[in-house]
Amino acid sequence: MIQFNFDFHDGLNQIILILLVMLLPVQLWLLLFKSKPSWNGRLYLRLGLNILLWLVTLAFVLQPFWFSDGSGRTALLFGEEVSDDFRQAVRDSLPQSRVIRLDENTDAEKLLSVDSLVVAGQSFSDKTFNNLLLTTKRPALKWIPFRQSNSVYNLHWKAVLRKGEMQTVSGNIRTDAQQQLRLSFAGRTIDSTKLSTGDNSFRLQAPAFAQGQSWFTLTMGEKVLDTLHFFARPSEPLVFQFVQQSPDFESRNLATWLGKNGHSVQYLTTLSKDLESKESINMSKKEADIIVTDPMNASGALVKKALAAGKSVLFINIANPLSDIGRINTALGTKFALKRTSQQESVTIASGLTAFPYLFSVSGRQLNAADLPVAIEKQKGKVAVSLLNETFPLMLAGDSLAYQKVWNSILALVHPSSRNNISVEAPVISGLPAEVSLNNFANLPTQFTVGSDTIFPVESALNGLSYSASFRPVETGWLSTADSSGARLFVEKQSNYSDARIRDFLNSYFQKDAAVASTDQARHQPSPWLWLGLLLGCLTAVWVETKL
Repeated sequence: MIQFNFDFHDGLNQIILILLVMLLPVQLWLLLFKSKPSWNGRLYLRLGLNILLWLVTLAFVLQPFWFSDGSGRTALLFGEEVSDDFRQAVRDSLPQSRVIRLDENTDAEKLLSVDSLVVAGQSFSDKTFNNLLLTTKRPALKWIPFRQSNSVYNLHWKAVLRKGEMQTVSGNIRTDAQQQLRLSFAGRTIDSTKLSTGDNSFRLQAPAFAQGQSWFTLTMGEKVLDTLHFFARPSEPLVFQFVQQSPDFESRNLATWLGKNGHSVQYLTTLSKDLESKESINMSKKEADIIVTDPMNASGALVKKALAAGKSVLFINIANPLSDIGRINTALGTKFALKRTSQQESVTIASGLTAFPYLFSVSGRQLNAADLPVAIEKQKGKVAVSLLNETFPLMLAGDSLAYQKVWNSILALVHPSSRNNISVEAPVISGLPAEVSLNNFANLPTQFTVGSDTIFPVESALNGLSYSASFRPVETGWLSTADSSGARLFVEKQSNYSDARIRDFLNSYFQKDAAVASTDQARHQPSPWLWLGLLLGCLTAVWVETKL
């Protein structure tokens, strides 16, 4: 069906259309009534030429176009990085298509004869993108990504987080053999996963060990795939209260580690029936945010009071999983359930780390920690239970990174809501849009800067404490943010992330021509040269006819 590239609602366009419609009666009046010619073949020719001129002028103003099946005339556009085998495979699948290049400013004219354009690969010049966006005839566009073996793509991680918070790295990779993918910090592997031959998706986790500008390295074999830069803000100091039936090395070692990381710790143990011991690390007058205790204290007033106030309770030092879980459920009304996984007394979770041979049953009321036998149930407060055996041997063996990773994973489940939260998804790439999410700020400025860019946060329609802002960084490297958080952002070079660049281009292309994107049809529109030729031809014919 024919459509028109003409805005009928625009006031000026309406005036032009009315004048153009009135032009035909004026032409006919001048030809038939003012000059009073005799009715002969010459008059019919003159009428026909004038009506034809009017129709061509009307069509030129309305700019008609139509759609047809996009498979009519197909062209192929290959990226610079595409291998010969991949190129040949694409050409074999589309034998009737032709290969074009759009590297020069005048190459946009090649698209005038194309209904469907297949873009294969990711690496293209700026001129190629400009020609695709500026062409007057927009073909239906389909993208076929080219994935090199042993290269990572669709990579995502957190650009800003707090020290001790879990960093999650996810992405995809295609391998030509079984290999191991490793996430490293300071030369040590902090998480890894096995890859099978072919396409793999992966998800690696580790805490932010150091404050400030930091980075992890993603490696496969001896090959460094990428360096993941991020900024770790200071951790938010919390108050922990340990309540133990008797002093033990596991809880005391955990309390000491928490104190060294800037948290306040109150350590309370029962030495005898009427004698208690109370110690403090980094003393604080605030109430405890998290209670760390054992199952024997599940029915205690301190635990129930903390939960009623919305605090978190973490149970450690499990001795008999079935009876201890039953005691917790009875005292607090939780619904924890266990299933045995082995007949052995313990199972190995990681090097130097063991746990009871049980797992928590999956429940919609609960959340389980990744790769650890730890579960949390949300009531007014949070109740968490760990089935791990002693973790302090990791510290004795000098593996403080593994110890920190374990406890940061557990504490993330019971961590209370933080203030002044900043969330940015990495990679942040120069010239491409990035979004900053802000939450629970006491005094959020109406604007702040990131490098040379000024950002204006917009309040969420669903949550008055949440704001977001979008910007396109123009600089690369570490950029400072002029706000109270002191956070910094690392901006990557666009040339290192061709995937992200072409995805941004596709968004722009489809937004500017939604009809092509949604119908998968080729759009046909007469060339401007055709209109020029028709108008000049009709005007010339009318002028010549009057001279004969």
